[in-house]
Amino acid sequence: MSANSTVDRTKGERIGAGATSEVFSWGPDRVLKLFRPEFQHAVDLEAERSRAAHLCGVPSPEVFEIVEVDGRRGIVFSRVEGPALMAHVGEIGIVSVGRVLAQLHASVHQIPAVGLPTLREQIESSVEIDEAERTASLARIDRMPDGKVLCHGDFHPGHIVITKGGAVILDWVNATAAPAAADVARTLMLMGFQGLTEQTPSDIRRARRDMTDAYLDAYLGFTSVTREDIARCEPAMAAALLRTEPDNIERDALREIVDS
Repeated sequence: MSANSTVDRTKGERIGAGATSEVFSWGPDRVLKLFRPEFQHAVDLEAERSRAAHLCGVPSPEVFEIVEVDGRRGIVFSRVEGPALMAHVGEIGIVSVGRVLAQLHASVHQIPAVGLPTLREQIESSVEIDEAERTASLARIDRMPDGKVLCHGDFHPGHIVITKGGAVILDWVNATAAPAAADVARTLMLMGFQGLTEQTPSDIRRARRDMTDAYLDAYLGFTSVTREDIARCEPAMAAALLRTEPDNIERDALREIVDS
């Protein structure tokens, strides 16, 4: 098939769903990530970034093609079989999950980024922010340490699957060539703040804090990245989370980080 094919066979069983897409079986060893109508613009970008990340050598699904099914576009990936990392919490505990996550993240940051934009290039080309925010974002990026390693851009336990062959990392649409500290700062914002509401139980919040603390302590032990490096990246990452979650229950804390 071509890189952008129209197929007439029926997609298989739906095996997953998220805000932007649904995932269906596509034969015995592949899946189709079929994007919702309002997110059709993201198909080419995700295919491009995912293919580049896979070619860098990171454990991630292979990209085969872009197809159209039922009037919607989607990406055909290799199928990844196994439980999510969080499924092992009962077996190894929340702190150990944080440490496993840190070790995997540190290994990703050992890989040079090839064929991916820098954070600056990503912001400069973004159509989702206005000029004032673009200018502010670029100023925050200028405060970051140097570095152009492979960065996921959305690294958290929900994107890690444990297969028989080891961990596989999903969802590379936000991949860039960036300082490792920036990717860590992004993970800290996601694990510490993303999706928090008044209804989030206190024990869940406490578990998230424990996992985040364990992740950060372990990551610093695995690498030469410092807390100061990460702090220099946190304002940009806190601002990015506020753009997508302006009503986050911890918005005041996030604004303090943005202004730090």
